[in-house]
Amino acid sequence: MTTLKKILITIAALAALALGGAALAGATPSSVTGSDELTGSTLDRASKAALSETGGGKVTDSERDDDTGGYEVEVTKADGSEIDVQLDEQFQLLATDQDREDADDDDRGDDGAALTGGTLDRASKAALAETGGGTVTDSERDGENGATYEVEVTKDDGSQVDVRLDDRFKPVAVEPDRED
Repeated sequence: MTTLKKILITIAALAALALGGAALAGATPSSVTGSDELTGSTLDRASKAALSETGGGKVTDSERDDDTGGYEVEVTKADGSEIDVQLDEQFQLLATDQDREDADDDDRGDDGAALTGGTLDRASKAALAETGGGTVTDSERDGENGATYEVEVTKDDGSQVDVRLDDRFKPVAVEPDRED
């Protein structure tokens, strides 16, 4: 009976190891895909960062973003508008987009939409650094010439320039303001 008992204990131990290993393998970061909803402390940190960026609201969706390695959080504001907040893997802001439901508008996405919140703050800071000062007089989403944002700056001499920024708020073009 001792031999049978040893065999049963050995089989039970091997089964436990196999199940534990399978569970551990299923929990690895490589199993996370872009469509996986955020949970736990990751959801908490991403939600806090997104709500800080949008000035409040309710987190209505979240997921890993395979393109950036970070996160995307959808926030619904009290007025019903939705804002998508893209965060990097350290929960720092990459970009915000006003979410549009009507895809038939055209392929411009949010081009022309005014910048708000932290996006406006970061774009303004980058534009003023590029122009050496002045006053931000207008801003919008942009889709031309590799830019994501356009910030109009009125310089101290009264002239106006448009500063085009990429999605990381780096200048891609500075040109005299043109009336659209």
